[in-house]
Amino acid sequence: MSKLKFLFFTLIISSGLYSQDKVSEATVIYIEPSDYVRIDFSKDSSDVWFVIYKKGFETKSKRDEATKQRTQKIGILPPVRIDLDFSYGFMSKGKPEILSDLSGQDYVMVSDFREKPDFSCPFFMIYRIGERYLKWKLTQEVKK
Repeated sequence: MSKLKFLFFTLIISSGLYSQDKVSEATVIYIEPSDYVRIDFSKDSSDVWFVIYKKGFETKSKRDEATKQRTQKIGILPPVRIDLDFSYGFMSKGKPEILSDLSGQDYVMVSDFREKPDFSCPFFMIYRIGERYLKWKLTQEVKK
């Protein structure tokens, strides 16, 4: 009976450690200036909004063409603005962490995130301004 208790106790402890590891994982996205991303900062950079355009909608011309095709497909006359889901939106409230370099940072590029977006864990965004990197903890904006 004591071996069974020990096995049960070990199973409970190991599953608890595993679940703690899963919670601590995060997706860190590094943004290059050349990425098709819209970024809006407040004056003191404490509030920031990131919009990552989905694969296939990276440029304005691609989004305009999709909107035009959608408008023609449903036959709305006169044409009206149709809000298609072209992007993933993220926001942060609070000052970013300032990094001098990216050593020790495990991150994915925007292009990798577009290929395989993962929303199962917390998000961080890193953006270079001058010689320093700013890192924000993000929340995903909910589309209405």
